[in-house]
Amino acid sequence: AHLWLSFRGEVKINFSQSIEMDLYYHDDHYFRSSDRNGNLLGTKLFFSGVKAQFEMLSNWEGTKARGQYYATGYDFDFFYGLLLGTHLGYTTQNSENLKNYFDARVGLIYKTNRSGIYDVFVTTTSSPSQFDNKRGQTAYGVSASFEF
Repeated sequence: AHLWLSFRGEVKINFSQSIEMDLYYHDDHYFRSSDRNGNLLGTKLFFSGVKAQFEMLSNWEGTKARGQYYATGYDFDFFYGLLLGTHLGYTTQNSENLKNYFDARVGLIYKTNRSGIYDVFVTTTSSPSQFDNKRGQTAYGVSASFEF
């Protein structure tokens, strides 16, 4: 078992009804092994349904190398209140042993009227063979999150 303690801060800025920006910082600490400890500084810009994202990572995937993440996405109205969420990202990193890669994610999203978000998704990367423990393989997942 592993314990992950993450201190997070986020600032949301609404420029207009259809444009907003999130600025965020994570200070991550892992117990049992501190190899993946690091910081993440990022921003997300939402405009007319499109999401643009940029992140800087101090310890990409425990390699002790810096990394950057660029992504874009869009949530389409699907049916009966469900959204079809799409996401395409690109990771660059300074590790000598690993290559830069694309990732993609598609999922069904349900947002409740009380701040709950439920997501069923599939995600994959363009270069899965470079990762140990099958971390870059196609994966399926379910998530639940709540905003306050």
